[in-house]
Amino acid sequence: MRVAWLLALAAGLCCAQQRGNIAREGPFFVETSSGPIVVPAGKLKIVTSGAVVARGREGAAGAYTLKQRVKGADRSEAERQFRSLRMRTFNRGPLTVLEFAGGEDTDVEYDLTLTLPKNLSSVSLVTHGGAIEAYDIDGSIEADTAAGRIQLDRIGMNAIAKTGGGAIRVGAVSGMLRCVSGGGAIQVDRTGGEVWCDTAGGNVSIGEAGGPVHAATAGNIQIGHAHSSVSAHSEGGLIAVNEAGGLVTAQTAGGSIQVESSLGVRCESAAGAIRVKGVGGPLRAYTVAGSILAELLPGVQLEDSSLNTTLGDITVFIPSNVAVSVRAWNDNGGRWRIVSEFPEIRVRTDTSRRGPMTAEGALNGGGPVLRISAAGNIYLRRK
Repeated sequence: MRVAWLLALAAGLCCAQQRGNIAREGPFFVETSSGPIVVPAGKLKIVTSGAVVARGREGAAGAYTLKQRVKGADRSEAERQFRSLRMRTFNRGPLTVLEFAGGEDTDVEYDLTLTLPKNLSSVSLVTHGGAIEAYDIDGSIEADTAAGRIQLDRIGMNAIAKTGGGAIRVGAVSGMLRCVSGGGAIQVDRTGGEVWCDTAGGNVSIGEAGGPVHAATAGNIQIGHAHSSVSAHSEGGLIAVNEAGGLVTAQTAGGSIQVESSLGVRCESAAGAIRVKGVGGPLRAYTVAGSILAELLPGVQLEDSSLNTTLGDITVFIPSNVAVSVRAWNDNGGRWRIVSEFPEIRVRTDTSRRGPMTAEGALNGGGPVLRISAAGNIYLRRK
């Protein structure tokens, strides 16, 4: 009974509101109110209708400041609309919920500023329309807006950011990160865990990810350093991966693919060039219309691999210490060539000049098979 009484008291304190005077700011009437926020179990959820800014501070007590704005009304009408604001606080187990709701017949805009204890274990910010910002929270955070941008930074655990149609900007998140936008760009500086970024229209940029990366968009995808695997899908943009500690799987319907360093590549482009450098492990690249350049990684065991383009040239750089068996052909009807800088890989031409040109051979005793097929020239270069 005593615990229940304390929770009820905390809820009552959270609702203690201090209203301010109505002031004029340009075309708006403005009223600012404030009050404390008590979170007995360290888990907080805020529900509102406007922009939200939350900042965690070491040793700080929880508090909110709510600014209401209305345009095009006289003072009495503005006061009537401001008074329609309803606030309530309740607990769902360990979760403290604070709601701000205005009347349906009002034109009031809300700006909510939160000062929170930095050590909260979880914070959920939900708004029906407006930007969300959150900084310096030791625990996990979830930001969900129907329409507005989201900005997060210095989050100590996991983070989820969802918006119906705004950009998402993330600085540092120590744990897992999931970002979903209905049509905005997503930019992430650094995460300590797995990353999901999904937007219906906008570029995706990830600086560093401590776990696997999953990215999907209709625009460009750029990834700096992923400590694990990468899965990237674009409906029509560039996919560029600078470094990956695992397999890179990339697919684009209308752009080029570039991978600078990875432990394996599987990529496909409907209309774009593919550039793959510093690759060990499996290498599979296919493009309908575009050239392929592949550079094998010295001293790393290659697995069975294939390179194929239906319209374009293929160039492969092979280090001298890689053990590989090469089988190449182009169905050219005499139009294109195969050029090999390795005497072990012999090029044969159909004397009728109607059939395919082929090349086959084993380097360093042979090894995994690299199959190359092109409707274009094939160049086998010594790295």
